[in-house]
Amino acid sequence: VPAYAGLDHDRLQAGGVHAPCDSSDHPGTPMLLDREEDETKIGLDPLSSVEQKVSRNGLILAHGRVLSQPDRPVGVIRQGQMNYLDRIEVVQIHREDARALSISRGDSVEIQDGNGSTLASGVAALNSPQPGLVSITTLFGEVASEMQDSENPDPSPRIPGLPLTSVRLVKMPERVAARAE
Repeated sequence: VPAYAGLDHDRLQAGGVHAPCDSSDHPGTPMLLDREEDETKIGLDPLSSVEQKVSRNGLILAHGRVLSQPDRPVGVIRQGQMNYLDRIEVVQIHREDARALSISRGDSVEIQDGNGSTLASGVAALNSPQPGLVSITTLFGEVASEMQDSENPDPSPRIPGLPLTSVRLVKMPERVAARAE
């Protein structure tokens, strides 16, 4: 894949490189689009307008995916011929939202949709850049494992997207929080 030609194991282990990166001397591409240069190609909505459209429960969940996060511990569990990633999710919450919900850094939390179904759970980190925004990041390895386990002959169309979702946060009881650490 030409967009990944400049990636190699050493560069990824050193902290990662933003793709596209088409040669070994390419620094990577941390910003794919520049609003001023590319506004005729794409339409960008400010987050405030997205919040008005999406948020019914006061918070918006923004999913993300990354290849690696060397600063976060991850375990590998081998089951049969497959390896699975095992790690505690970090749920990024803005300090103001955490204060309003009596959530502290390190608390165990659940992210629920409007029906009360659990979308994700993890440990609270008070580093979201904007009030009302909650985020979690999934490793691509987890997506690959889910595809491998799928009974569907072509699981790729079933990979969950990265939509903005209206959610609420629920602080878990202390006994659950202690188990997550």
